[in-house]
Amino acid sequence: DLHFNISPLVREGHFLGVPDMSHKEGRRKQELLQSDCEDMVHLHNSLPSYCVNFNAPGAGATQNHVHIHAWRQTFRYPVETAPQLQGTEEWSVGECQIQLLDYPASVVKLSSPRQAGSAEETGGVIFALLEAAKIRGGVSWNVVLSRGDAYVFLRSGEKSDAIPGLTIGCAQLMGFWTVDTTAQFDTLRGGAIRDALTDTSVSTAVASEIVSAAVLTTRLLNHCLEDTDHKSSR
Repeated sequence: DLHFNISPLVREGHFLGVPDMSHKEGRRKQELLQSDCEDMVHLHNSLPSYCVNFNAPGAGATQNHVHIHAWRQTFRYPVETAPQLQGTEEWSVGECQIQLLDYPASVVKLSSPRQAGSAEETGGVIFALLEAAKIRGGVSWNVVLSRGDAYVFLRSGEKSDAIPGLTIGCAQLMGFWTVDTTAQFDTLRGGAIRDALTDTSVSTAVASEIVSAAVLTTRLLNHCLEDTDHKSSR
């Protein structure tokens, strides 16, 4: 189900997608299934001018229930210009290229030529990252699709002493902040935002471990599926 979101109000359009609660399978935890990840990529590919995103528990959701956001995007977020983090590996799964970015928050970027890479492939890699983070333990996450690329933020928390009273979700991680008071605006001055993003992120070592595990799992699964298809075609 898709609903217009009134808070925060976005003139260009801000929508919430929630499972159909009339069905038993729609009444579930605040986490993404692989089919959800694939659906998010499908939705973004169909509406490329919209930013599609999801906050996991402990990762900045204002309401903790299973839902995705989709809002009209009229500008480029700072994270979208971040280069690959120097000294880190670049992974690939099929057409999907995977990098850690040089950015205050720990973020994995997934890029794939829209015509070459399928939503199933990109969605599968996203889901593998979330599962690897779950197995690692103590890691929450945010998923964002923006301008044809996917970003998975790996989190150690959602609040920082550097910006007391403020919670960090998808928009803030991407580099867009809104405030309600002058005091909140003053809180964000100087290096407070950078400190807060770093405070609430996992280390580069942990992020690399999670990505490596997710890539290995996905490659093994793809190999098994290809082997099964090959045998069945004999």
